[in-house]
Parts: sequence; C-alpha cells; structure tokens
Amino acid sequence: MRYKISNTELLCRSNNCSHYIKKIIDDAYAADDTMLLLQFLSWENPAFSQIALSEVLGRIIYSYTPELKTFLEILISLLRIEDSWQLQRISNALKGTTFYIERE
Repeated sequence: MRYKISNTELLCRSNNCSHYIKKIIDDAYAADDTMLLLQFLSWENPAFSQIALSEVLGRIIYSYTPELKTFLEILISLLRIEDSWQLQRISNALKGTTFYIERE
C-alpha cells in the first residue's frame, strides 16, 4: 500500500484501500470514532470517498434492519462533509455503485 501524507492529503490505490475500509466498517461500524475517521480520510480525497461510499452503500444493501440505522448515519456523515467534492459525493451516492450491481 502506498500512502503519501502531505498537507493532509491521503492517496491510496483502490484495491489496497478497499480491504482496509471494509475491515474498519465491518469491525467498528457502531463507533463514533469510525465516522470521524472516515470523514477525516474522505476530506478532499475523491478516491477514498468513492471507496468509502461504495462500502457503506453495500452494507446498506445487505444489512439487517437493526444495523441499518448505523450504516445510514455513516452515509449521512460522509455526505455532509463540506469540501469541494461534496456535490460529487452526493451524486455518486444517489446513483449508487456499479460494483454491487455487477456482483449480483
């Protein structure tokens, strides 16, 4: 995995980051710190935002009713990040992800 941290910018490759994001969301989706971490890493980072949105939308699709509220709160917290990519993030969330559609 290759990370470059300068001026609070985090660059990652799709294949490597998605595994770690999936692990974070699976293990600690109910923690407030998870939301804050995803918000921090998604700030001004469209690649990470897209991967995080895909994972959260996938969890919403396949989650049971008791877990649904938590995943919706994570989605809302990602969509409310006020940066230059907010509109694109909202658009991507409304369109859905092709990854989960193709997998079925």
